[in-house]
Amino acid sequence: LLDHHGVTSLIAGNLISIHVRDRDGILPGSTIDDRLDFFNSDMRACNSVSGVRNRLPPLRQSNLTGDSSYPDLHGPLVKASNTRSLVPYLVGLQERAVSAYPTPQNRHMLKVVKAVHLIYETLYAAGYFLTAVEKASIAKLCNRLGLHYQVLAVQAVREGLLLWKETPKLHYLVGHLATQSRLINPRYVQGYTSESMVGTMADIYGKSMAGPHHAIVQAKFARKYCVGLTIDWTLGAII
Repeated sequence: LLDHHGVTSLIAGNLISIHVRDRDGILPGSTIDDRLDFFNSDMRACNSVSGVRNRLPPLRQSNLTGDSSYPDLHGPLVKASNTRSLVPYLVGLQERAVSAYPTPQNRHMLKVVKAVHLIYETLYAAGYFLTAVEKASIAKLCNRLGLHYQVLAVQAVREGLLLWKETPKLHYLVGHLATQSRLINPRYVQGYTSESMVGTMADIYGKSMAGPHHAIVQAKFARKYCVGLTIDWTLGAII
């Protein structure tokens, strides 16, 4: 939901895109490419000082816009770990933006990126099971993220701008992450649908949902997956 083609990628893509396209903002440079070069240099310097291990490569404009033309941080070298590691730098960048230009947009953007940063910090500092205080904090932060993201999305629609796309992952994050956190710390059970096993299982499960499937889909899925594994592991099997 967060760092792998998820909400963090959307937040990062929007925040960076807005700043590199602002000729009068906090990033110096006469063109978008000049401002993006400064961003890359500044990010690299901050990563060196902070000792960040999982670093993004220098970003290009093509890394900031998704297939739907909405900002979305992506690319072959943009992974879950370096997207997650980018968040503290973005918090500092946005704090500078609010200090220099305390516009409503900048303040809402700071609330959003701070919320996702604190969600990460809370979950990665906690054990397998969250304390009552940590559970309440996650619920508050998810609500805060959703509230300020929604404000930014509505304002973008009013201005006719392709910014702050609202995706199912955003709704799942805001509506369900806190509920899951009451059971177990999500970071200990996280996975990515692009991983071969998870993606294969999800694909089989989706294709098994035909007709009155609710009572039988789990058994049907398990049977298909086991048959597939048997074929894969049988020497000389023809697929």
